Amino acid sequence: MKTFLHQYGVGRVASGPALDVRGSVDVTVPDLDQRNLVPAKSVAVPHLDVRYARRIPAITANTCDPAWRDAALVTALTMSVGPAAEGIDPVPTTIGLLWHATGLFVRFTCRDDDPYAPFVGRDQPHHKGDVCEVFIDVAGDAQRWIEVQITPTNQILDKCFARPRGVGSRHIVGDLGYSIPGLRSATRLTDDGWIADLLIPAAAMWPDEARPALGPGTIRANLLRYDWVQQPDDSRRLIAMNWSPVAWGMPHLSPHRMGYLHLHR
Repeated sequence: MKTFLHQYGVGRVASGPALDVRGSVDVTVPDLDQRNLVPAKSVAVPHLDVRYARRIPAITANTCDPAWRDAALVTALTMSVGPAAEGIDPVPTTIGLLWHATGLFVRFTCRDDDPYAPFVGRDQPHHKGDVCEVFIDVAGDAQRWIEVQITPTNQILDKCFARPRGVGSRHIVGDLGYSIPGLRSATRLTDDGWIADLLIPAAAMWPDEARPALGPGTIRANLLRYDWVQQPDDSRRLIAMNWSPVAWGMPHLSPHRMGYLHLHR
C-alpha cells in the first residue's frame, strides 16, 4: 500500500512547478430545469446529522484511525443526472464526516480496481481522472461556495465560486487562483481501491470573512466522486456520482442542489 500526505498553505503545490492560474472565469448557468437534467422540484436534497469530533482524525488515510468510528456515514452515492448516466451503476463509495472547531473532516473510501490519476500538480484538470470532490456553502444562500478535489495520489484542486449579481442570477465567477490555507489531505491505495482524508479548515469556508472556528449549526454541501473506468478499446468511461443529484458535469454550478449537514455536539 502507498500513502500520500500533504499539508497545504497559500500558493503551495503538491508536486511539480507552481502553475500560473491566477484570475477568474465567468460562466452562465444554463436553465437546468427546462432541460430536465436536475429534478430540483421533484427530488429532495439529502440531510445528514454530523457528530462533533471527540477524537481528532490524524489525516493519514489510515484504516486503523479510531477517530473515524464516530463519523456520520454516507453509505452510497447516486448517479449524476443526464443521458450519459443511462445503463451505469454507481461504484461502491462510503463517506465519513466529522466536525470540530478547526473545520470539517471528510473521509472517502472508494472501491476501485484501477485508480486513475493522470495529472500531477495543484489545480490541474483532475476531474479528467479519478477524484473525490467536496462543495461547501456555509451561508447556504448559493452566493459563495468552495470546491476541493482530491485524486488517488493526493493531488489537489481548490476553487472559490461567487454569484456577484445577487440572488437568482445565473452569472457565476470562479476564482482559479484561490488556495485553501491550512488544507490537510492524505490518500492511501488499498487492496480494493483507495481512501482519501481531508480537513477543510473553518476559516477557509468563508472566502471573504475568515472565521476562526466552526460551531453547531447547518451548512450546505455536496459530495461527489468521478471514476473513469477503462474500456476494452482503452478509452475511459466516466461514472459521475453524487450525494445530492446534480446535472452531469455541472456540480460546480449547482449550489442550489447541495444537501444539508447538521453539525451537532
